[in-house]
Amino acid sequence: MQVHAGFSRFQTSLISRETRGCAQHSGNVTRVLRASGALLPKWTPTTPAHQQCSVLSSSTAWRNAKRSRLAPAAAVQAPSTLEFGTKKDEHAHRFITKQGSTVSAMVVSSANGGAQVFISVQGSKLPQDTASPPNLHWGMYRAVRSQWHHPKDAVPPGSTLDQATKGMRTPLAWQPTSQSWVTTLSVPFKLLPLSLAMVLYFPDTDTYDNPRHGSFMAVPLGMDAGTPSPAGASIVAVSNASSPQQASCTVNFAVFSRHAASISLCIVRVKPGEDPNSALQGSGVLEIALDPVTNKTGDMWHVCVTGLRDIGMMCYGWRADGDTTWETGGRYHPGFILCDPHAVRAVPVLLPESAYANAAKMPPKLDLARPVVLASLSAFVQDFNWKGMHIPLVPGLKHLRGARPLEQAVWVELDIPTFTTGPEAEQVVPLERQGKYLGILDRIQELVNGGVTGVLLGPCCLSGPGMGPYGRSPLSLMAPDPQFAQGGTLAAAAELKRVVQALHAAGIEVMMSVEFCITAEGSDAGRRGGLQGMRGLDAAVYYRTMPSGTAVLAAGHPSVRPMIMDSLRHWALEYQLDGFCFVNAENLVQDRFGTVLDNPPLAEDICHDPVLRGLKLVAAPGDSNLLPRNGVRGFPHWGVWMQLNDQFRNDARAYLIQNQPGLLSALATRIAGSADLFAPVRDDPSMLPGGLAVGRRASFGVNTMAGLGDRMLLEGMLLEADPDKADTVARSLLMLQFCSAGTPMVSASTLSNKAFGAFVAMLARVRQQYASLLTPPLNFRDPAPGEPP
Repeated sequence: MQVHAGFSRFQTSLISRETRGCAQHSGNVTRVLRASGALLPKWTPTTPAHQQCSVLSSSTAWRNAKRSRLAPAAAVQAPSTLEFGTKKDEHAHRFITKQGSTVSAMVVSSANGGAQVFISVQGSKLPQDTASPPNLHWGMYRAVRSQWHHPKDAVPPGSTLDQATKGMRTPLAWQPTSQSWVTTLSVPFKLLPLSLAMVLYFPDTDTYDNPRHGSFMAVPLGMDAGTPSPAGASIVAVSNASSPQQASCTVNFAVFSRHAASISLCIVRVKPGEDPNSALQGSGVLEIALDPVTNKTGDMWHVCVTGLRDIGMMCYGWRADGDTTWETGGRYHPGFILCDPHAVRAVPVLLPESAYANAAKMPPKLDLARPVVLASLSAFVQDFNWKGMHIPLVPGLKHLRGARPLEQAVWVELDIPTFTTGPEAEQVVPLERQGKYLGILDRIQELVNGGVTGVLLGPCCLSGPGMGPYGRSPLSLMAPDPQFAQGGTLAAAAELKRVVQALHAAGIEVMMSVEFCITAEGSDAGRRGGLQGMRGLDAAVYYRTMPSGTAVLAAGHPSVRPMIMDSLRHWALEYQLDGFCFVNAENLVQDRFGTVLDNPPLAEDICHDPVLRGLKLVAAPGDSNLLPRNGVRGFPHWGVWMQLNDQFRNDARAYLIQNQPGLLSALATRIAGSADLFAPVRDDPSMLPGGLAVGRRASFGVNTMAGLGDRMLLEGMLLEADPDKADTVARSLLMLQFCSAGTPMVSASTLSNKAFGAFVAMLARVRQQYASLLTPPLNFRDPAPGEPP
């Protein structure tokens, strides 16, 4: 008998040697809830959401986790009669073959932590003659489904290796009590996790009986098939340990890909680099090939891995393969390891050469010195105490989100790298905080002195070079950008939360710019980011190509919309944000083919979502012609959405800077609150969909003079030749902005300017002191029955 010992022992630092009792996800498994952006243990239901901590973080939660753990599984003895279905065991798998036989495989944990597989075959077409029994034709694999191995310790006596197919053939034994053919395979712990691949073989006829679906039957060992929901990584169970680093965790991984032919999960052990802000160093790599039948539900690929230890220093990604000709819309290349679109932490990692050992094709121009972006599991071991500052603390108002009326709001747009660097910032921001999240803390008093009630942060998600107003585009929609972290790549989330907490303590609301249009992955015409995530997993679903050749996120695709909703809820709950500004919002009103919709489902879902509805939702279209009805009525709003009032900026600049005649009437409309955009349509509302016909308060329009991108007030206006005129025009624009109905928003660059900062602060005080006179709560809505018109 010839056997193959093709599996080497995986690093013990990655897979725990503890008992795998927690791998059995039965009804008494420690379940966790995702709240406040973290996976929270079920044993803290009375704790407010903003004060809860992640499952492996604080010492209190850790002690609770220890009390709620599963007891270690006892050694499981092989039953004398295989009676499948008589006991609840989620590691029982059943397959139907093409000839109608039923193949059952029950996986149980052995006393030494290994796995025993009890296989039973029943069927009317099976031979009953014990002299020529059917054979189990099998092999084991981990990273490559086509490379079967036969570890010596797992091969039953009497088995033979077929040299032609490289499959091991084990004769089945007849069991009269159950009227079935049976055998048992035992796999030692050191070989786990892996998958058992098998088909039936009949020696008399030299034929095979394959499953109805798939090329062979796949049974996961040392792991489970997993569940399709939630997407991304989620904790299923935690074993007893003295610290989070020593805990043995069961983690479910799930990712969407409709057109991929194969998907593999790659788990990477990482360690900090030489510099705290440098890329993490990858060491051990565990790659698990997923079976398209066992590990796939609909379009979701999933697997549940047990025995993961010290998950705070683990990252993971996906390897996807499919049509490599790219003719069917996919952009597959098996050489790339891709970031999970649902990653809540994403970091740059320098992969070891072993990460490409199982790739069917090497990446073009492979450079091991160039980091790749991977999802991190560190969110499960991080904790943050909001200390009650999850909501802005405004004196004289109830401690509720949105307690300050919009009519009293003064907003400032600031971009982290701009606001924390430059001549003004260098005077108050320490060198180590310049260009970082924490640099904002050193300038909060300036915002308070300027009368600011709310800040709009530039994009804080992990980004790359891009075309947007901020010079960068998103790469990971749910993960904070580690390049702005002072304490290292894994500290980004905690530092961003500290900034939000400090701003709330100063009574300042925090909103963030988000973009669901152009990403840093680029397009075929000019790939800047290449295959780093969604583009490599399923470009045909995640993206659509515009006539110009630019690839934009297919926000209107039914399979992409849930990801966008998950992203917004995650930022709102974990980072306690008070609102969002949607850059290039016109992409939210188009379907997956680019058709503009009167009632776009995504925009409606956002404003009616129970988590998001109470936040400030500001639409900032880049091209109003791509809005319904050519943007005459603005962004579809249903009375909830706010909007960046481009018409206010255009008319004010045209009148005060370009001296265009005939604009007095238009300017008066802007000063009075832009009734053409925000008043209800009374003449014939049936001609417009409900999202456009209803009215809103004038304060739902955000009046800005500089546009997005934290630009100077007169940037690009060519008034440098006449400084006195430039100063007069700038002050006139600011006064017009603060004395008009609507919500004024100035850039941080303008507020920080010595010539205008004090003037803006004075205008803010005047506006708030005389808010009832300058900006009465104009309500363009239809009066309710019994109300005066």
